[in-house]
Amino acid sequence: MIYGHGNELSLYDSEIIADFSSNVSFEPVSPELMKYLSDKLLCITHYPEPDARSLVWKLAQHHGVTEENVLVTNGSCEAFYLLARLFQGKHSCISIPSFSEYEDACKVNNHKISFIDNKNLKTDFSRHDIVWLGNPNNPDGKTIPKETIKQYCQSNPHVYFIIDEAYAELCAGFESSLALIKECKNLIIIRSLTKTFSVPGIRLGYIVTDQMVIQNLKKYIIPWNINALAIKAGNYILDNYNSLLPDINKILHHSIELQALLNELKSLEVKSSKCNFFLVHLLKGTSRQLKQYLITKKGILIRDASNFRGLDNTWIRMATQKTVYNNLLLQSLVEWTA
Repeated sequence: MIYGHGNELSLYDSEIIADFSSNVSFEPVSPELMKYLSDKLLCITHYPEPDARSLVWKLAQHHGVTEENVLVTNGSCEAFYLLARLFQGKHSCISIPSFSEYEDACKVNNHKISFIDNKNLKTDFSRHDIVWLGNPNNPDGKTIPKETIKQYCQSNPHVYFIIDEAYAELCAGFESSLALIKECKNLIIIRSLTKTFSVPGIRLGYIVTDQMVIQNLKKYIIPWNINALAIKAGNYILDNYNSLLPDINKILHHSIELQALLNELKSLEVKSSKCNFFLVHLLKGTSRQLKQYLITKKGILIRDASNFRGLDNTWIRMATQKTVYNNLLLQSLVEWTA
């Protein structure tokens, strides 16, 4: 079975010892955050803020924008579907390979969809209404410089550019386009608070864009879309942002080291990345076969990347883990190729 995303541990009967399938940081969730949330459990006995007002304010302060520029969503995924609904029936251009939910959200909302290989991004998008770009991109970790994003927006003033920055803090040297919001009215940035801080089950994302876009999006958002505990988590994260941030240099060291060791194996090729995750091209077997072998024989979960548009059944995606698990993966792959 090929599932659409990583970290779906509930799908497997076998014990999973090491999970390389999810792009979430391998650093464990902060004990301080866990204690804080355990102390706040009584908040679930009351309705949450209907518009996550306190979190919106802190996000605006954090990014140097106004509250009118921010909308909190139930994970990045809700943001994709809200935006696709806002622009329903329009012509979307999606860079591939990329996160499948861009395309799924557009299909549900009757978009005309065109695809462009992210190796051949152009500057003229004038025949489209919306362009969807992952930056850093999932699944390959490719990044686009801020000045290039600015050029896209200024050269195509009637086109909206939706930039998914969910992995911004998990990519070394990444330069966010958030500073362009005030001058590029057609720029829409989506962010996540869960991947960086290892709490994907909380479901916290947000949109930063021109206030008119936010006003229009609010017409489609459901009441109480963010639960009370998630709001508490978001506020705590923003209050303690720098101290909670994982060590990107440590993460990148593990990622680069794992990429180099994998490249020594003759059975595969690594597509280099400065993120915690990267793509691997198999020269032996299929992604489904390898995934099944690692699950049943080793208790290791990887991401079968064959359902990313533009990739076939010889691609997998991995996110680095701690050294002990990386070594387990390497030994398992050596046995697989023997």
